[in-house]
Amino acid sequence: MIITKLRFRNFFSSGNAFLEIDIQKYKKSVISGTNGEGKSTIANAITFALFKKTIKKVTMGQIVNSVNGKGCVVELEFTELGEHYMVRRGIKPNIFELYKGGVLVDQTLSGDYQTYLEEKILKCSYRTFLQTSIISIENYTPFMSLDTKGRREFIEDILDIGVFSTMNTLIKSKNNKNKEELRTLDMSVSALKSRLVLQKGHIDELTEKKKVGIDSLDEKIVQYREEIEEASSAFDDSEEILEKINEDRDELTKKVKRQSAVNQLVAGLRSRISTYQKDIDFFEKNDDCPTCRMSITKEHVHSITDSQIQARDGLKGEVDTLVSELEDYASVGVSVSAVNQREASHNGKISVANSTITRLNRLISGVNAEKAAMQVDDDIQPKRDAMVKDAKEALKLRERQLVLQDEQRYNTIMLELFKDSGIKSKIVDQYIPIINEHVNNYLEKLDFFVSFNLNSEFVETIKSRHRDDFTYSSFSAGEKLRIDMALMFTFRTLAKMRNAFSSNVLMLDEICDASADSAGVEGLISILCSAEFSESNIMVISHSNKDRFEERFDGFYDVYKRDGFTCLKES
Repeated sequence: MIITKLRFRNFFSSGNAFLEIDIQKYKKSVISGTNGEGKSTIANAITFALFKKTIKKVTMGQIVNSVNGKGCVVELEFTELGEHYMVRRGIKPNIFELYKGGVLVDQTLSGDYQTYLEEKILKCSYRTFLQTSIISIENYTPFMSLDTKGRREFIEDILDIGVFSTMNTLIKSKNNKNKEELRTLDMSVSALKSRLVLQKGHIDELTEKKKVGIDSLDEKIVQYREEIEEASSAFDDSEEILEKINEDRDELTKKVKRQSAVNQLVAGLRSRISTYQKDIDFFEKNDDCPTCRMSITKEHVHSITDSQIQARDGLKGEVDTLVSELEDYASVGVSVSAVNQREASHNGKISVANSTITRLNRLISGVNAEKAAMQVDDDIQPKRDAMVKDAKEALKLRERQLVLQDEQRYNTIMLELFKDSGIKSKIVDQYIPIINEHVNNYLEKLDFFVSFNLNSEFVETIKSRHRDDFTYSSFSAGEKLRIDMALMFTFRTLAKMRNAFSSNVLMLDEICDASADSAGVEGLISILCSAEFSESNIMVISHSNKDRFEERFDGFYDVYKRDGFTCLKES
């Protein structure tokens, strides 16, 4: 990032008119003035424009000029990868605008506008910017004063490996979501399994009941069929007996007919006998013919009566023969009555058998209908359908479980890689020797001859004098400042090496006035004037060391107040 111009108004003690400074006009410049005049305003304006933060620990309301009370605006122009950008940020009214190539970047397309600026354009956090570009005595936390976590995060920013921490955080978050989803899935699958067991048990119970019911109906059908067989057997027996009865009836019918015929013959014969007898009696009792009144002779009577008696006696013989035959038919009526009774009895049995068979067949039809209705799974099928649906859902959930379990295994591997002791540790281990080498080189240039060593856990070991071990806190303020400066230069160089972040601005706010001795200041100036910083725009803010920079710096600004407002002029 190359910062080119800075403009601000109503920012801290600056007035309503814009103050503008061309950052690239001088390679090395000094901003001087007495305390309270607003020398640090430039540094604060840069951080405010880029990060909405100031080096001073103040509220947003305290940033606005207290006299005018509104219209606070800071505009910062810079280039990044050949693109020109301008940030405009203000308070009362609140303003935050980012222009690319003179065109306002659509805030609705960028999500969090500030995050977009830091991650997509600057590729730098506020902390990294302070550690590498603006060192202020007012609110600067040296690297060595950071805790282990802070040191690690800063190194990760410089080495551009913070993405691994971000990925680690994202994977942890995803892992937690996966675990929660797996727990939910486990409960859902368990619930479905329990429901499937209950459904299967219910279906089995209903099926068993149906089976028992159907078996019972089958037993009834068997019983009814056995009864039908018995009725059919009785029917057949009666039919067979009726055939025999019919045969007997035929014989009896013949006898009845013969009896009737004989009776008729006997009646006829007896009628003729009676006629002959009358004639015989007439001639025996009468001597005269009743018709002609003539006398009948004895000879004539005897001739007539003898023939009639003979005829009568012949007929009597025939009648006796026939009567004798009729005696043989005396029991025919009884036999016919007995046959009729037997026939009626067996016809009744046949009727009962037919009724029984009809009734049993009707019962079998009813039982078969009941059985058919029972075999239809109208009550079970919906439960089977529900069971199939639950089983499919359980399979889907199980498939999702397997996917999540695979993701968990993958995420576990990734977490091992992305944790502090993983990939980041390997990368940091590669750069720790480089950091130590550069820090020691800068310490030597700053006329501070110690052996500085930072390990992979970012714990320092400093050897001095007779190779005694010291820590950062063991040294004086001036010695700490030299270590801080050496680290700052090292990290700036490291960021440039890694192409993680590079800024043309290096601003030292009253660093040389704080604790640096003459040798330290001279060493610092030598470093700043070396070829290493030939492409940087260095600004030193100082109120007591201006004369030390006059021969080797090319730009000088005086900061003063007029009518209570900060003014800036080149001297």
